[in-house]
Amino acid sequence: MLAPQKRVSDFGDGGQIDQVQVEETTPNLITSIIRLKQFRIKGRSFEFQEVFENPKSDTLVCKCLGDDGYEYVVKIVKLIDGIFPSNDLNGTYSDGYQVGEWRFAATVKKLFDSKYRGMDMKKYGKNKSGKLFLCEALQILIRIANALCRLHEHKHNIIHSDIKPANIFISFEPTIYSFDVIDAALGDLGIARTVSSKSQPIYSSTNIFSTPDTADTYLTHHGTCGYIAPECFKGEQCVLSDVWSLGRAMLWLLFARKIDETQSHAEVLMKLQEDIQKIDLLDDNNILELIERGNLEKDVTLLCVLQGVSLHLLSKDNREVVLEAVKQDGLAFKYADKSLRKDREIVLEAIKQNGRALEYADESLRKDREIVLEAIKQYGFALGYADESLRKDREIVLEAIKQYGFALKYVDESLRKDREFVLEAVKQNGFALKYVDESLRKDREIVLEAVKQNGCALEDADESLRKDREIVLEAVKQNGYREIVLEAVKQNGRALEYVDESLRKNREFVLEAVKQNGFAFKYVDESLRKDREIVLEAVKQNGFAFKYADESLRKDKQFVLEAVKQNGFALKYVDESLRKDKEIVLEAVKQNRRALEDADESLRKDREFVLEAIKQNGFALKYVDESLRKDREFVLEAVKQTGFAFKYADESLRKDKEIVLEAVKQNRRALEDADESLRKDREIVLEAIKQNRRALEDADESLRKDREFVLEAVKQNGCALEDADESLRKDKEIVLEAVKQNRRALEYADESLRKDRELQIVLAVIKQNISALEDADELLRKDREFVLEAVKQNGCALEYADNSLRKDKEFVLEAVKQNGRALEDADNSLRKDREIVLEAIKQNGRALAYADNSLRKDKEFVLEAVKQNGFALEYADELLRKDREIVLEAVKQNGRALEYADNSLRKDREIVLEAIKQYGFALEYADELLRKDREIVLEAVKQNGFALEDADESLRKDKEIILEAVKQTGCALEYADELLRKDREIVLEAIKQNGCALKYVDESLRKDKEIILEAVKQTGCALKYADESLRKDKEFVLEAVKQNRRALEYADESLRKDRELYWKQLNKMAADYKGFFERK
Repeated sequence: MLAPQKRVSDFGDGGQIDQVQVEETTPNLITSIIRLKQFRIKGRSFEFQEVFENPKSDTLVCKCLGDDGYEYVVKIVKLIDGIFPSNDLNGTYSDGYQVGEWRFAATVKKLFDSKYRGMDMKKYGKNKSGKLFLCEALQILIRIANALCRLHEHKHNIIHSDIKPANIFISFEPTIYSFDVIDAALGDLGIARTVSSKSQPIYSSTNIFSTPDTADTYLTHHGTCGYIAPECFKGEQCVLSDVWSLGRAMLWLLFARKIDETQSHAEVLMKLQEDIQKIDLLDDNNILELIERGNLEKDVTLLCVLQGVSLHLLSKDNREVVLEAVKQDGLAFKYADKSLRKDREIVLEAIKQNGRALEYADESLRKDREIVLEAIKQYGFALGYADESLRKDREIVLEAIKQYGFALKYVDESLRKDREFVLEAVKQNGFALKYVDESLRKDREIVLEAVKQNGCALEDADESLRKDREIVLEAVKQNGYREIVLEAVKQNGRALEYVDESLRKNREFVLEAVKQNGFAFKYVDESLRKDREIVLEAVKQNGFAFKYADESLRKDKQFVLEAVKQNGFALKYVDESLRKDKEIVLEAVKQNRRALEDADESLRKDREFVLEAIKQNGFALKYVDESLRKDREFVLEAVKQTGFAFKYADESLRKDKEIVLEAVKQNRRALEDADESLRKDREIVLEAIKQNRRALEDADESLRKDREFVLEAVKQNGCALEDADESLRKDKEIVLEAVKQNRRALEYADESLRKDRELQIVLAVIKQNISALEDADELLRKDREFVLEAVKQNGCALEYADNSLRKDKEFVLEAVKQNGRALEDADNSLRKDREIVLEAIKQNGRALAYADNSLRKDKEFVLEAVKQNGFALEYADELLRKDREIVLEAVKQNGRALEYADNSLRKDREIVLEAIKQYGFALEYADELLRKDREIVLEAVKQNGFALEDADESLRKDKEIILEAVKQTGCALEYADELLRKDREIVLEAIKQNGCALKYVDESLRKDKEIILEAVKQTGCALKYADESLRKDKEFVLEAVKQNRRALEYADESLRKDRELYWKQLNKMAADYKGFFERK
């Protein structure tokens, strides 16, 4: 088991694991992953550098260096009980690890460095101060919807399966507006799976990391409670399940992001969904109520649209309504009837309220000088809607520019070249310079006037004038100066060197500057060099900034500790006395291995201390005292901690076999630094290959040509074949052994062997994973005999066969006999073939989905299909869904097939009774009259208590029915009539079946000691729903904790400190873990 880590901050919790950022690692953790020093994903090599996250003992996220020189973050999953196959596409290694999803480290760094550290949507929603803007929620929705499209449009139709706020990662840029520009990414594909078509659900849940042999070990309803689509609980899943989950996630963001963590997301979201479904969204007041409930900013645009729709309906025959509306909101004019757009009075009122309304006025009124003048006084840009003749009118144009400088954009070209006019324009508004003729942007007088009016106009001046000292000085004197400088320091913090002295004392400016470039701290005013926040921000960005910190801070141990945690380089400038401090130096080395170079000499000679430093960072050996690098015992201990340390061992020790052996066990790259004589050592090289197959690359050439050695190597790691001598890549026995160990080894075999039919190497691969046929030589994919053997092993291999073979009847017949779904890849002509289709549906009734339409109308075929799989009814012709015999057979095979029956047959008592006997939930699809049928409902709840949800309200008051339902499913109590939730007999039966049913018990019974005792004995956490008085009762709490240690969370605060209860919880925890390890 991997050693526990210090949890620093959450990175988001997965459907199966919690992911966290890790601040410190232990030797055991590094020892456990050191065998993955180098691995390949999609043909690219990666070298392990450091642990980034350690979510659980079987999953790690590490920072790695790619062979392209960039840093990446890679998720490494330990294999559990063989669920993940050794031939996984992402690359799996003999030491029992699998390399999973990967992403750029820069992206993750951006998340960690953002305002909300390690930010997922869950944190974003909770930490977002104030109200959430609808446009922010929409940005997230659009981004994630696009991400889902990419998954769903993938050739394998990938279903994410665990969409929830914690798996949506947010990064954002603040804007000058009150909302953020948001980027959202969808993460954690740990339980994603594929489906053969977008609309078709899956039943055995094909995980993207599983093989056909292991797929059945997964349950379809993987995911997170509250966000799992309803169909997943009923045994199916399709791409639409992700859409449902995304809807739930957005529901949480909009209305539930501030809920108390003790509340169940599932409960809160279900209640929200029910409440919102009941609301009439056509009522303006209800929309306002929703906005208020979600603590959202009122979206004026949305209300305008609603207003507009109403106005459009009324305006045709009601002039007074429109006149009143445009006085309130000029843009409401947009929705006015065409006949009213010529009405001068209405237009005048609209543009007085909002000049933009001119856009919707009749063309004749856009020539009206008075109306246009009124519009541009209110909104300069309205000049763009004025008639062309008025855009030459100097008075109107100057008025527009005065209101909005950029209005010059719409002015007639002749005026933009008129020097006198332009001079007048830039005096009114410097921004007008942006749209003047190019020749006038070189005019010194015009540019000077523009920057006098607005310093930002400098941006649009000709390049030659941007260097003019007088013009630049004039620009920075203006109000825009602060904004210009602030923008400059954001772009490059060192710009602080050139700003006015008053701004170097300005805390806001300095903070922005050092965040961008820590070295800017050099130019900070003396008064701010004692500011702890500023110094820490500077050091975080650049450790050398600590050089300029006030002396008092460089002697302050607590502050120095914080600084070196941010950046180990800061150690170079701390007070000399603190460079002898072991705690500080260790923290510095942990953050940056080179920090050891700046530690006091006494520490670099201290064996015990240096060994501890090397545990934190193997590369630190480079900076220890030379005497220790020659010390055999010390170096041996160091390489046992981390093979990386070997790189810096003294040359004399690189010939030491024991040291090299220990080093390569930890890091195969250590072989590179070993003495040449040891690169020929079979034992050492084999050990390195176990750790990483690319170790053969660093072995002596004689070993790469040694047949016996290479044979042993490929048995350890098939992909070691890549670095074997070329002659041995033609050796059939070696290649066969390599492929048996890892199917990907085939790509390193000599080309001649990839086409070799006798050896049937490719066939051996196919038996492990049929998608490997995709890698086979094109000639082999056309080879009838060869591919025939493949489809006999797995019918789905037909997907990769040559097109000519998909038209071959005998060939396709063999494929569908093995797997009916292979019919999907058959040529269209053969999907009409009765013999082939009959064989396919005998093997899998749902193959009817791929049959020609003519056969879906054939009663004989459909009857055969539904007998094999009731769900085949979904693909039957509409007429046959009305056929009583077919539907009866379908529901006998699978009650859920009732969903696809014609409405007329959902009223058929015999059919419905058959369906619910097989599947209680089928009551949902029964006709409303039959949901009132006592016998049918009784039968349904006996099969599944939750079927009570679909029963008629009158029967939810029937005691016998409720008793049957709660005996089968305790939590069915939720759907019982309110009166029966007070019934002691019913409640006792419910909690005996499931203690959590206490949640639905009437308040009056939550004080009943017998009931509560029964509930907590069955489910300790049921204590959460007990009356407050009983949560203070030690006897009850003790019983609850005995059943579930987490129950203590729901006890009264006074009891949470109770020593006896605390020890009881610890004992329970120990017992739980002991049981877990015994099972393992």
